[in-house]
Amino acid sequence: MVNRNFMIFLALLSFLVSACSSNRVFPSNGKLLYNEAIIFFSNRGGSDHLYIMNPDGSNPSEIHPIGLDENALVSKPIWSSVINKIIFSATVGHNSDLYSMDINGSNLTNITNTPLQTEAHPVSSPNGQLVAYVGIELDLDIFVMRLDGTGRTNLSEHPARDASPIWSPDGRRILFNSNREGTPNVYVVNPDGTDLTNISRGRGQDSGASWSPNGQWIAFESDRDGSMDIFIIDADGENIGNLTNHPARDTEPLWSPDGRMIAFRSDRAEGSDIFIIRKDGTSLFNLTNSPNEREFAISWAPDSQHILYAAEINDQFDIFLVDLDGSNVMNLTNHPADDFAPEWIKLE
Repeated sequence: MVNRNFMIFLALLSFLVSACSSNRVFPSNGKLLYNEAIIFFSNRGGSDHLYIMNPDGSNPSEIHPIGLDENALVSKPIWSSVINKIIFSATVGHNSDLYSMDINGSNLTNITNTPLQTEAHPVSSPNGQLVAYVGIELDLDIFVMRLDGTGRTNLSEHPARDASPIWSPDGRRILFNSNREGTPNVYVVNPDGTDLTNISRGRGQDSGASWSPNGQWIAFESDRDGSMDIFIIDADGENIGNLTNHPARDTEPLWSPDGRMIAFRSDRAEGSDIFIIRKDGTSLFNLTNSPNEREFAISWAPDSQHILYAAEINDQFDIFLVDLDGSNVMNLTNHPADDFAPEWIKLE
Protein backbone atom coordinates (compact mmCIF):
# COMPACT_ATOMS: atom_id res chain seq x y z
CA MET A 1 0.00 0.00 0.00
CA VAL A 2 2.82 2.41 0.80
CA ASN A 3 4.54 1.80 -2.53
CA ARG A 4 1.29 2.19 -4.46
CA ASN A 5 0.40 5.45 -2.76
CA PHE A 6 3.93 6.75 -3.32
CA MET A 7 3.67 6.02 -7.03
CA ILE A 8 0.25 7.67 -7.22
CA PHE A 9 1.62 10.76 -5.47
CA LEU A 10 4.53 11.02 -7.91
CA ALA A 11 2.38 10.43 -10.96
CA LEU A 12 -0.15 13.07 -9.92
CA LEU A 13 2.39 15.93 -9.50
CA SER A 14 0.83 18.47 -11.82
CA PHE A 15 0.67 15.69 -14.51
CA LEU A 16 0.64 17.59 -17.77
CA VAL A 17 0.72 16.24 -21.37
CA SER A 18 0.75 18.09 -24.69
CA ALA A 19 0.54 15.91 -27.80
CA CYS A 20 0.69 16.54 -31.52
CA SER A 21 2.19 14.11 -34.04
CA SER A 22 1.79 13.11 -37.67
CA ASN A 23 4.18 10.14 -37.42
CA ARG A 24 2.35 7.79 -35.09
CA VAL A 25 3.98 4.62 -33.79
CA PHE A 26 1.82 2.60 -31.41
CA PRO A 27 2.23 -0.53 -29.31
CA SER A 28 2.06 -3.61 -31.50
CA ASN A 29 -0.40 -5.37 -29.18
CA GLY A 30 -3.02 -2.61 -29.39
CA LYS A 31 -4.82 -0.57 -32.01
CA LEU A 32 -5.72 3.08 -31.65
CA LEU A 33 -8.92 3.91 -33.49
CA TYR A 34 -8.71 7.70 -33.35
CA ASN A 35 -6.24 10.57 -33.65
CA GLU A 36 -6.54 11.02 -29.88
CA ALA A 37 -5.57 8.74 -27.01
CA ILE A 38 -5.38 8.53 -23.24
CA ILE A 39 -2.15 7.88 -21.38
CA PHE A 40 -2.43 6.60 -17.82
CA PHE A 41 -0.69 4.59 -15.11
CA SER A 42 -1.83 1.15 -13.99
CA ASN A 43 -0.56 -1.61 -11.72
CA ARG A 44 -2.48 -4.26 -13.66
CA GLY A 45 0.81 -5.94 -14.57
CA GLY A 46 1.81 -6.33 -10.93
CA SER A 47 3.60 -2.98 -10.64
CA ASP A 48 2.94 0.55 -11.83
CA HIS A 49 3.55 1.11 -15.55
CA LEU A 50 2.51 3.53 -18.25
CA TYR A 51 -0.37 2.55 -20.57
CA ILE A 52 -2.13 4.01 -23.60
CA MET A 53 -5.73 3.41 -24.74
CA ASN A 54 -8.43 4.78 -27.03
CA PRO A 55 -10.65 7.58 -25.67
CA ASP A 56 -13.48 5.04 -25.34
CA GLY A 57 -11.28 2.85 -23.09
CA SER A 58 -10.63 0.16 -25.69
CA ASN A 59 -7.33 -1.51 -26.50
CA PRO A 60 -5.26 -0.58 -23.43
CA SER A 61 -1.59 -1.36 -24.09
CA GLU A 62 1.46 -1.01 -21.90
CA ILE A 63 4.18 1.41 -22.97
CA HIS A 64 7.35 -0.14 -21.63
CA PRO A 65 10.60 1.87 -21.84
CA ILE A 66 12.77 -0.70 -23.60
CA GLY A 67 16.15 -0.88 -21.88
CA LEU A 68 15.15 0.87 -18.65
CA ASP A 69 15.75 -0.93 -15.37
CA GLU A 70 12.57 -2.87 -14.62
CA ASN A 71 12.64 -1.58 -11.04
CA ALA A 72 12.72 2.06 -12.14
CA LEU A 73 10.02 4.37 -10.81
CA VAL A 74 8.56 6.14 -13.86
CA SER A 75 6.51 9.32 -13.52
CA LYS A 76 5.41 12.50 -15.30
CA PRO A 77 5.36 11.65 -19.02
CA ILE A 78 4.85 14.39 -21.61
CA TRP A 79 4.68 14.23 -25.41
CA SER A 80 7.02 16.29 -27.60
CA SER A 81 5.49 17.22 -30.93
CA VAL A 82 8.79 18.16 -32.57
CA ILE A 83 10.85 15.02 -32.00
CA ASN A 84 7.86 12.66 -31.60
CA LYS A 85 9.02 11.43 -28.22
CA ILE A 86 7.67 10.84 -24.75
CA ILE A 87 9.71 12.71 -22.13
CA PHE A 88 9.54 11.42 -18.57
CA SER A 89 11.41 11.19 -15.30
CA ALA A 90 12.55 7.82 -13.98
CA THR A 91 14.17 6.97 -10.67
CA VAL A 92 16.70 4.16 -10.57
CA GLY A 93 18.04 3.58 -7.07
CA HIS A 94 18.56 7.01 -5.52
CA ASN A 95 18.95 8.91 -8.78
CA SER A 96 16.28 10.36 -11.04
CA ASP A 97 16.98 11.43 -14.64
CA LEU A 98 14.92 12.63 -17.58
CA TYR A 99 14.50 10.23 -20.49
CA SER A 100 13.01 10.28 -23.96
CA MET A 101 11.53 7.39 -25.94
CA ASP A 102 9.24 6.64 -28.85
CA ILE A 103 5.58 6.18 -28.01
CA ASN A 104 6.02 2.39 -28.22
CA GLY A 105 8.88 2.48 -25.69
CA SER A 106 11.76 2.09 -28.13
CA ASN A 107 14.82 4.33 -28.63
CA LEU A 108 15.21 5.11 -24.93
CA THR A 109 17.67 7.94 -24.23
CA ASN A 110 18.84 9.42 -20.92
CA ILE A 111 18.79 13.14 -21.76
CA THR A 112 20.12 14.49 -18.44
CA ASN A 113 22.41 11.71 -17.15
CA THR A 114 23.43 13.52 -13.95
CA PRO A 115 24.35 11.03 -11.21
CA LEU A 116 24.74 13.79 -8.62
CA GLN A 117 21.47 15.57 -9.35
CA THR A 118 17.85 14.50 -9.39
CA GLU A 119 15.54 15.73 -12.16
CA ALA A 120 11.75 15.59 -12.09
CA HIS A 121 8.53 17.21 -13.33
CA PRO A 122 9.46 17.84 -16.99
CA VAL A 123 7.19 20.10 -19.06
CA SER A 124 7.63 20.65 -22.79
CA SER A 125 7.59 24.12 -24.34
CA PRO A 126 4.67 24.75 -26.73
CA ASN A 127 6.95 24.45 -29.76
CA GLY A 128 8.41 21.23 -28.39
CA GLN A 129 12.01 22.45 -28.62
CA LEU A 130 12.74 22.96 -24.92
CA VAL A 131 11.91 21.24 -21.68
CA ALA A 132 11.63 22.89 -18.25
CA TYR A 133 12.03 20.75 -15.16
CA VAL A 134 12.90 20.69 -11.48
CA GLY A 135 16.52 19.93 -10.65
CA ILE A 136 17.39 18.90 -7.12
CA GLU A 137 20.87 19.18 -5.62
CA LEU A 138 21.03 20.98 -2.28
CA ASP A 139 17.72 22.66 -3.07
CA LEU A 140 15.05 22.71 -5.80
CA ASP A 141 15.58 24.92 -8.85
CA ILE A 142 13.90 25.38 -12.22
CA PHE A 143 16.01 24.40 -15.23
CA VAL A 144 15.52 24.65 -18.98
CA MET A 145 17.37 22.72 -21.66
CA ARG A 146 17.03 21.56 -25.23
CA LEU A 147 15.55 18.14 -25.78
CA ASP A 148 18.94 16.76 -26.81
CA GLY A 149 20.24 17.61 -23.32
CA THR A 150 22.25 20.69 -24.33
CA GLY A 151 21.85 24.32 -23.29
CA ARG A 152 21.11 23.52 -19.68
CA THR A 153 20.23 26.71 -17.73
CA ASN A 154 19.28 27.23 -14.09
CA LEU A 155 16.48 29.82 -14.20
CA SER A 156 15.83 30.24 -10.50
CA GLU A 157 19.18 29.62 -8.81
CA HIS A 158 18.30 30.29 -5.18
CA PRO A 159 18.50 28.42 -1.82
CA ALA A 160 14.68 28.46 -1.63
CA ARG A 161 12.37 25.74 -2.91
CA ASP A 162 11.42 26.36 -6.56
CA ALA A 163 9.06 23.85 -8.19
CA SER A 164 6.17 23.13 -10.58
CA PRO A 165 7.21 24.87 -13.83
CA ILE A 166 4.50 25.62 -16.41
CA TRP A 167 5.05 27.20 -19.84
CA SER A 168 2.93 30.09 -21.05
CA PRO A 169 0.94 29.26 -24.21
CA ASP A 170 3.28 31.37 -26.35
CA GLY A 171 6.40 29.82 -24.80
CA ARG A 172 7.82 33.18 -23.70
CA ARG A 173 7.37 32.78 -19.93
CA ILE A 174 7.50 30.03 -17.33
CA LEU A 175 5.40 29.95 -14.17
CA PHE A 176 6.72 28.26 -11.06
CA ASN A 177 6.21 28.17 -7.30
CA SER A 178 8.78 29.45 -4.83
CA ASN A 179 8.98 30.19 -1.12
CA ARG A 180 11.97 32.53 -1.54
CA GLU A 181 10.06 35.40 0.06
CA GLY A 182 8.88 33.30 2.99
CA THR A 183 5.56 31.90 1.82
CA PRO A 184 4.87 29.98 -1.42
CA ASN A 185 3.96 32.37 -4.25
CA VAL A 186 3.57 32.14 -8.02
CA TYR A 187 6.50 33.51 -10.02
CA VAL A 188 7.17 34.00 -13.73
CA VAL A 189 10.52 34.04 -15.50
CA ASN A 190 11.81 34.16 -19.06
CA PRO A 191 13.31 30.94 -20.48
CA ASP A 192 16.77 32.53 -20.27
CA GLY A 193 16.36 33.30 -16.56
CA THR A 194 15.71 37.05 -16.89
CA ASP A 195 12.82 39.11 -15.56
CA LEU A 196 11.96 36.88 -12.61
CA THR A 197 8.83 38.32 -10.96
CA ASN A 198 6.56 37.39 -8.05
CA ILE A 199 3.12 37.92 -9.61
CA SER A 200 0.83 36.57 -6.87
CA ARG A 201 2.51 38.37 -3.94
CA GLY A 202 0.24 36.60 -1.48
CA ARG A 203 0.28 36.57 2.30
CA GLY A 204 -0.94 32.97 2.19
CA GLN A 205 0.15 29.92 0.25
CA ASP A 206 -0.25 30.23 -3.52
CA SER A 207 0.22 27.21 -5.80
CA GLY A 208 -1.39 25.06 -8.50
CA ALA A 209 -1.18 27.71 -11.23
CA SER A 210 -2.76 27.26 -14.68
CA TRP A 211 -2.41 29.55 -17.73
CA SER A 212 -5.50 30.47 -19.72
CA PRO A 213 -5.18 29.23 -23.33
CA ASN A 214 -4.84 32.80 -24.62
CA GLY A 215 -2.13 33.56 -22.05
CA GLN A 216 -3.98 36.56 -20.61
CA TRP A 217 -4.88 35.15 -17.18
CA ILE A 218 -3.56 32.76 -14.59
CA ALA A 219 -5.70 30.70 -12.21
CA PHE A 220 -4.19 29.43 -8.98
CA GLU A 221 -5.16 28.18 -5.53
CA SER A 222 -4.52 30.22 -2.39
CA ASP A 223 -5.52 30.33 1.27
CA ARG A 224 -4.87 34.09 1.56
CA ASP A 225 -8.53 34.74 2.49
CA GLY A 226 -8.64 32.08 5.19
CA SER A 227 -9.71 29.04 3.17
CA MET A 228 -8.24 27.48 0.04
CA ASP A 229 -9.93 29.16 -2.94
CA ILE A 230 -9.39 29.54 -6.68
CA PHE A 231 -8.07 32.96 -7.71
CA ILE A 232 -7.73 34.66 -11.10
CA ILE A 233 -5.03 37.18 -11.91
CA ASP A 234 -3.87 38.96 -15.05
CA ALA A 235 -0.68 37.49 -16.51
CA ASP A 236 1.17 40.66 -15.50
CA GLY A 237 0.13 40.25 -11.85
CA GLU A 238 -2.66 42.84 -11.86
CA ASN A 239 -6.40 42.56 -11.05
CA ILE A 240 -6.43 39.58 -8.72
CA GLY A 241 -9.82 38.17 -7.72
CA ASN A 242 -11.21 35.34 -5.60
CA LEU A 243 -13.17 33.19 -8.03
CA THR A 244 -14.74 30.66 -5.66
CA ASN A 245 -14.75 32.42 -2.25
CA HIS A 246 -16.09 29.46 -0.27
CA PRO A 247 -15.15 28.06 3.18
CA ALA A 248 -14.52 24.64 1.61
CA ARG A 249 -11.20 23.62 0.10
CA ASP A 250 -11.07 24.48 -3.64
CA THR A 251 -7.88 23.38 -5.43
CA GLU A 252 -6.20 22.35 -8.70
CA PRO A 253 -7.70 24.79 -11.25
CA LEU A 254 -7.36 23.80 -14.90
CA TRP A 255 -8.56 25.87 -17.89
CA SER A 256 -10.51 24.21 -20.65
CA PRO A 257 -8.75 24.23 -24.05
CA ASP A 258 -11.29 26.75 -25.40
CA GLY A 259 -10.74 29.02 -22.37
CA ARG A 260 -14.44 29.16 -21.45
CA MET A 261 -14.39 27.14 -18.22
CA ILE A 262 -12.12 26.29 -15.31
CA ALA A 263 -12.32 22.87 -13.68
CA PHE A 264 -11.25 22.42 -10.06
CA ARG A 265 -11.56 20.07 -7.10
CA SER A 266 -13.62 20.89 -4.04
CA ASP A 267 -14.78 19.17 -0.83
CA ARG A 268 -17.78 21.50 -0.41
CA ALA A 269 -20.26 18.67 -1.15
CA GLU A 270 -19.08 16.20 1.52
CA GLY A 271 -16.63 14.55 -0.81
CA SER A 272 -13.87 15.35 -3.24
CA ASP A 273 -15.78 16.38 -6.38
CA ILE A 274 -14.87 18.07 -9.66
CA PHE A 275 -16.55 21.42 -10.31
CA ILE A 276 -16.53 23.72 -13.32
CA ILE A 277 -16.94 27.49 -13.31
CA ARG A 278 -16.60 30.43 -15.69
CA LYS A 279 -13.85 33.03 -15.35
CA ASP A 280 -16.38 35.56 -14.03
CA GLY A 281 -17.52 33.19 -11.28
CA THR A 282 -20.83 32.22 -12.90
CA SER A 283 -22.16 28.81 -14.00
CA LEU A 284 -20.69 26.95 -11.03
CA PHE A 285 -21.58 23.27 -11.41
CA ASN A 286 -20.71 20.07 -9.52
CA LEU A 287 -19.74 17.79 -12.37
CA THR A 288 -19.29 14.54 -10.46
CA ASN A 289 -21.45 15.01 -7.32
CA SER A 290 -20.38 11.74 -5.70
CA PRO A 291 -20.00 12.00 -1.90
CA ASN A 292 -18.78 8.40 -1.61
CA GLU A 293 -15.98 8.84 -4.12
CA ARG A 294 -12.75 10.81 -4.34
CA GLU A 295 -12.05 12.36 -7.73
CA PHE A 296 -8.71 13.80 -8.82
CA ALA A 297 -6.27 14.13 -11.77
CA ILE A 298 -8.43 16.34 -14.00
CA SER A 299 -7.73 16.33 -17.75
CA TRP A 300 -9.81 18.13 -20.38
CA ALA A 301 -10.69 16.52 -23.70
CA PRO A 302 -9.33 18.58 -26.63
CA ASP A 303 -12.90 19.57 -27.64
CA SER A 304 -13.56 21.06 -24.16
CA GLN A 305 -16.81 19.06 -23.96
CA HIS A 306 -15.66 16.23 -21.69
CA ILE A 307 -13.51 15.83 -18.61
CA LEU A 308 -11.30 12.88 -17.86
CA TYR A 309 -10.45 12.05 -14.25
CA ALA A 310 -9.46 9.31 -11.83
CA ALA A 311 -11.71 8.26 -8.96
CA GLU A 312 -11.21 6.16 -5.86
CA ILE A 313 -14.22 4.00 -5.07
CA ASN A 314 -13.96 1.50 -2.21
CA ASP A 315 -10.16 1.74 -2.28
CA GLN A 316 -10.18 1.04 -6.03
CA PHE A 317 -8.82 3.49 -8.61
CA ASP A 318 -10.37 3.74 -12.08
CA ILE A 319 -10.46 6.28 -14.89
CA PHE A 320 -13.72 7.99 -15.83
CA LEU A 321 -15.08 10.28 -18.52
CA VAL A 322 -18.00 12.67 -18.08
CA ASP A 323 -19.85 15.24 -20.22
CA LEU A 324 -19.88 18.87 -19.09
CA ASP A 325 -23.49 18.59 -17.92
CA GLY A 326 -22.56 15.69 -15.63
CA SER A 327 -24.17 13.05 -17.86
CA ASN A 328 -22.77 10.00 -19.61
CA VAL A 329 -20.33 9.03 -16.89
CA MET A 330 -18.17 6.20 -18.26
CA ASN A 331 -15.73 3.99 -16.38
CA LEU A 332 -13.08 3.66 -19.10
CA THR A 333 -10.84 1.16 -17.33
CA ASN A 334 -13.12 -0.84 -15.01
CA HIS A 335 -10.29 -3.14 -14.01
CA PRO A 336 -9.50 -4.81 -10.66
CA ALA A 337 -6.07 -3.17 -10.74
CA ASP A 338 -5.51 0.50 -9.91
CA ASP A 339 -5.65 2.84 -12.94
CA PHE A 340 -4.82 6.47 -12.30
CA ALA A 341 -3.15 9.71 -13.53
CA PRO A 342 -4.92 9.90 -16.92
CA GLU A 343 -4.13 12.48 -19.58
CA TRP A 344 -5.88 13.00 -22.89
CA ILE A 345 -3.47 13.59 -25.79
CA LYS A 346 -4.14 14.65 -29.34
CA LEU A 347 -2.29 12.92 -32.17
CA GLU A 348 -2.49 14.97 -35.35
